[in-house]
Amino acid sequence: LLLCPGTPDLAQRAGWLGGGAGHRGHVMSRIQEALQAPGVMLPDARLEVLLEQALTAQVNSSTALLQCYA
Repeated sequence: LLLCPGTPDLAQRAGWLGGGAGHRGHVMSRIQEALQAPGVMLPDARLEVLLEQALTAQVNSSTALLQCYA
Protein backbone atom coordinates (compact mmCIF):
# COMPACT_ATOMS: atom_id res chain seq x y z
CA LEU A 1 0.00 0.00 0.00
CA LEU A 2 2.89 2.35 0.61
CA LEU A 3 3.97 2.21 -3.03
CA CYS A 4 0.48 2.43 -4.53
CA PRO A 5 -1.62 5.59 -4.47
CA GLY A 6 -4.84 3.68 -3.80
CA THR A 7 -6.61 0.36 -3.56
CA PRO A 8 -7.56 0.18 -7.27
CA ASP A 9 -3.93 0.69 -8.28
CA LEU A 10 -2.81 -2.00 -5.83
CA ALA A 11 -5.41 -4.44 -7.19
CA GLN A 12 -4.28 -3.76 -10.74
CA ARG A 13 -0.59 -4.21 -9.95
CA ALA A 14 -1.26 -7.42 -8.03
CA GLY A 15 -3.48 -8.82 -10.78
CA TRP A 16 -6.29 -9.27 -8.26
CA LEU A 17 -9.51 -10.41 -9.93
CA GLY A 18 -11.75 -9.60 -6.99
CA GLY A 19 -13.40 -11.99 -4.58
CA GLY A 20 -15.71 -14.86 -5.34
CA ALA A 21 -15.60 -18.28 -6.95
CA GLY A 22 -13.94 -17.06 -10.14
CA HIS A 23 -10.98 -15.69 -8.24
CA ARG A 24 -10.78 -18.77 -6.03
CA GLY A 25 -10.49 -20.99 -9.11
CA HIS A 26 -7.76 -18.77 -10.53
CA VAL A 27 -5.79 -18.86 -7.27
CA MET A 28 -6.21 -22.64 -6.96
CA SER A 29 -4.91 -23.20 -10.49
CA ARG A 30 -1.90 -20.94 -9.86
CA ILE A 31 -1.08 -22.78 -6.62
CA GLN A 32 -1.44 -26.15 -8.33
CA GLU A 33 0.86 -25.01 -11.16
CA ALA A 34 3.47 -23.89 -8.64
CA LEU A 35 3.34 -27.16 -6.70
CA GLN A 36 3.60 -29.54 -9.64
CA ALA A 37 6.96 -31.09 -10.23
CA PRO A 38 7.98 -31.91 -13.81
CA GLY A 39 6.57 -35.26 -14.83
CA VAL A 40 3.90 -35.36 -12.12
CA MET A 41 0.32 -35.40 -13.31
CA LEU A 42 -2.48 -34.46 -10.93
CA PRO A 43 -6.17 -34.81 -11.74
CA ASP A 44 -8.02 -31.52 -12.31
CA ALA A 45 -9.09 -29.85 -9.06
CA ARG A 46 -7.19 -32.41 -6.94
CA LEU A 47 -5.73 -29.72 -4.69
CA GLU A 48 -9.18 -28.24 -4.13
CA VAL A 49 -10.58 -31.67 -3.23
CA LEU A 50 -7.75 -32.28 -0.75
CA LEU A 51 -8.27 -28.87 0.88
CA GLU A 52 -12.03 -29.49 1.17
CA GLN A 53 -11.35 -32.90 2.77
CA ALA A 54 -8.93 -31.30 5.25
CA LEU A 55 -11.48 -28.63 6.14
CA THR A 56 -14.22 -31.22 6.64
CA ALA A 57 -11.95 -33.30 8.88
CA GLN A 58 -11.10 -30.25 11.00
CA VAL A 59 -14.75 -29.27 11.35
CA ASN A 60 -15.71 -32.82 12.33
CA SER A 61 -12.86 -32.98 14.83
CA SER A 62 -13.85 -29.65 16.36
CA THR A 63 -17.50 -30.68 16.56
CA ALA A 64 -16.59 -33.94 18.31
CA LEU A 65 -14.36 -32.07 20.74
CA LEU A 66 -17.12 -29.56 21.54
CA GLN A 67 -19.58 -32.40 22.17
CA CYS A 68 -17.21 -33.85 24.77
CA TYR A 69 -17.43 -30.61 26.78
CA ALA A 70 -21.19 -30.10 26.33
